[in-house]
Amino acid sequence: MGEIYLISMASRMGGGTSPRKNCLQICTASEKLTLSVRSRWQTVSCGGKQMKYLVLLAGCGLGDGSCIEEVILTYVALDKYGCDYTPVAEDVSIQSVNHLTEQIAEKRNILIEAARIGRGRIKDIHEVDFAEYDALIIPGGIGLLNNYRDSNVIKTCVTHFIIEKKPVAAMCAGIDFLRRFYGSNLLAREMEELTAEKFCFDAENNVYYTPAFRKTNSSYTTLLGIDSMIYALKQAQTLR
Repeated sequence: MGEIYLISMASRMGGGTSPRKNCLQICTASEKLTLSVRSRWQTVSCGGKQMKYLVLLAGCGLGDGSCIEEVILTYVALDKYGCDYTPVAEDVSIQSVNHLTEQIAEKRNILIEAARIGRGRIKDIHEVDFAEYDALIIPGGIGLLNNYRDSNVIKTCVTHFIIEKKPVAAMCAGIDFLRRFYGSNLLAREMEELTAEKFCFDAENNVYYTPAFRKTNSSYTTLLGIDSMIYALKQAQTLR
């Protein structure tokens, strides 16, 4: 396995003005990536072409779809760093869950439900050309594991990013979903001590991960981890 790096947004929130003093480095034996520290809520333009990110949704709601909070915080980070993104979901019906009683409820359509948090730009994943996108981002949610277990188009989507060696960034249950493709040991050791405000990066597989609500109940702490991960993802692609 390639080297693993643990990075936190909090690490780059300190004061100071010197770029050399306020930077983090992620490096392997063959390359170095410098992440410059920016002000806490500054919108950052990394230069070059605007990257296009695919955000995989599995519905609307933690119990039977994508975690709403993680999706929204992902949008916040993507907007902050000037990223172009397209939420996608599959047009198929599944058994839903009543989030008040946690009981099985009526069948609902994944794409229609995901459109509730799709920012008016959601697309049917069947209509998307994966080659047009630079990275795949996967918010957590139980629906991610259940709804897409036997989906051929979802398998095709993830496999495309793996074969093309494009980065894949996941959070919370997203790591369990990715282990179906990368193997059960993906970032297993690193996750044990990884806290919600940090993320880790597997250089060999080009996979980013932050625990999000798996390791905290705080939306703000979750934002720190997601923001830091998206920032590093954007910087890595910009500096190539």
